Amino acid sequence: MKRVFVDTSFLFAYHYDKDPYHVAARNVVNEKVKAMQPLQWVVTDYIFDELMTVIQKFMSKESALEVGKRLFQDRAFDFKYLTSKDFEEAWAIFQRYQDKQWSFTDCTSYVWIRDNQPDYYLATDDDFNQFGISLNLMGF
Repeated sequence: MKRVFVDTSFLFAYHYDKDPYHVAARNVVNEKVKAMQPLQWVVTDYIFDELMTVIQKFMSKESALEVGKRLFQDRAFDFKYLTSKDFEEAWAIFQRYQDKQWSFTDCTSYVWIRDNQPDYYLATDDDFNQFGISLNLMGF
């Protein structure tokens, strides 16, 4: 089974119809992802936290609750929880690269991807490319 790490940027674009990547995110799921079944979507606790925050901010609390419940109920989603060691490594990366605009969550994602080697990832920004990871199904 293929594992796809899913970034907040992709999940938000998929759910928020005003996001500039909304149509592209929907198309990737309908075209590329469906052809790759069976598939496991990997989401970390930090991605989930960030997603709930942006959905509540740009859509509504009700929308955040709806999306969160759907993700937890969908067996294709595998929630991963970062360890204190992961947290410390992410914090070190966040501090070391002050010239980058990576969020702390981006740094936690990098640590998880580096240590767990998913087959692909989905994101609508190029932060992971800056980390040297080039498996984005969005084609960036």
